Amino acid sequence: ESNVDFIEMNFSDISGNLKSYVITKKTLPSALKQGICFDGSSVEGYSSLEESDLRLIPDVDSFVVYPEKRGGKVIASIMCDVYGGDGLPYSASPRNILKRVLEKAHKKNLTFNVSPELEFFLVKKKGKIVISPDEQHYCDAEEFGIIGQIKQEMLSALETMGFDPEKTHHEVAPSQHEITMRYDNALAMADKVLLTKKVMNDIAKKYGYKVSFIPKLKATENGNGFHINYSLFDANKKENAFFDASDANNLSQTAHQFMAGNLKHMKAMTAIFNPTINSYKRLIPGYEAPVYIAWGTKNRSTLVRIPDVAKEDKNAVRVELRSADAMCNPYLAFAVILASGLEGIEQNLDLESAQELNLFTLTREQIFNVGVEFIPSNLQESLVYMLSSDLLKSVLGETAFYNYLDLKQQEVEEFDKAVTDWELERYL
Repeated sequence: ESNVDFIEMNFSDISGNLKSYVITKKTLPSALKQGICFDGSSVEGYSSLEESDLRLIPDVDSFVVYPEKRGGKVIASIMCDVYGGDGLPYSASPRNILKRVLEKAHKKNLTFNVSPELEFFLVKKKGKIVISPDEQHYCDAEEFGIIGQIKQEMLSALETMGFDPEKTHHEVAPSQHEITMRYDNALAMADKVLLTKKVMNDIAKKYGYKVSFIPKLKATENGNGFHINYSLFDANKKENAFFDASDANNLSQTAHQFMAGNLKHMKAMTAIFNPTINSYKRLIPGYEAPVYIAWGTKNRSTLVRIPDVAKEDKNAVRVELRSADAMCNPYLAFAVILASGLEGIEQNLDLESAQELNLFTLTREQIFNVGVEFIPSNLQESLVYMLSSDLLKSVLGETAFYNYLDLKQQEVEEFDKAVTDWELERYL
C-alpha cells in the first residue's frame, strides 16, 4: 500500500548503534516467515565465532516508511528481534533484553511508558575542527535561516513517520538543541530513538551539517543529556500507577518504591546511562548535569526529579532521570530503569526524603553532611560498580553483561594510552 521498494531490517548492537540488512519487497514474504540469517560474531557485543549464526525476525508492528525517497525509491524500516540457532530469542540482543523486563512488568499488569528528551549539537566539521554555526542560548527565538529550516524538517519527518515529537528548542550551549518525544511504551520508544537519531543526521547532512549527541563538546559549555521521563500504567485500574491525589506531590507509594529502587542501583546503572569516556566530562557540577544520587520535586540539581504538571492531568505525573546521555543504548537504559524500579516495588523499599536544596551550590563537605552520595566520576569507576551488580547481570544476561564490560574496559584502556592535547600543553 505504501509502494515500498526496499526494506531495512534494523536491529541494535550492544552499544546502541543501528545495524541493518536491506531487502527487496520480493524478499519480504520469506523474511516474515523465516527471518534473515546473519553473522552474530561480527556484531559488537554479540556471539562468538562458534555460535555466530543468528537470525533476524521482523516485528511488523514497528513498520514505518521513511519520509524521503532515496534515489527515487521508497524505503521502509522494520525493527527486528534476534533469534539463535536454537530458535529461541537470543539473550544478548538489547531489544530482547528490554522485552524480558517488560514481560515481567506485563505479568503484573503494568505498562512502562517513556518520554525522552534528546539534546544534540548541530555543527559543521572542518577537518578536526568543530564549527559552531550559532551563538544562541536557551530558548532564544530561532533565526529565519538554515538552522531553523533543518530543525523544522526534522520535526516534519518525525511526524510523517508517526513518531509524535512534542517540541524543540535551542538549549543552553551554542549550537545545542533539544527534541522531546511524546511518551510511548518503552519498546516502541527505544525503536523510535534509534531511528530518530538516524533521520536527524540524514537531514542535517543534506545541508552540510552534522548532528552529534556527544555528551561534552566544549569544556566551558553545557553538555548533551538524554533526560528520560517515565511512569507505569496500571492496566487493571486503567490509570497512572504513579499518581495519588492524597500525596503532597501527587506521587503514589508505587512511585516512591520505584524511585527507591532506581536510586539504590544508580551507581551500577551509570555504566549503562553514561557509557563513554566523554560522558563523565559532562557529569561535573556547574553545567546543569546532576551528579548527586538524590531526588527532588522540580529541583534540577538532583539526579531524579518530579516535573511540575497540572493537577488535573493525572497521566502526566512522572519521574525524570537527568543523568543519562544519548550515547547510551536506549533498550538497555529503559531495561535497567524498569528492572530496578520493579525491585523497589517488590521489596517495598523506602524512599529517602526529597532534597529541595540547590545541591550545585554546596561544597563536598556540605553534600556529605546532608547524606547525599555521588555517582561514579569516570567510566572505570562505573564499570567496577556494574561488575558487582547482581541486578544488572540478571537483567542483561551473562553474555551481554560480560561483553558490555569487556567492550567498555577496552575503551578505558585505549584512552589511558592516549596522549591528549591537554597533557602536551601542560607537561611538554
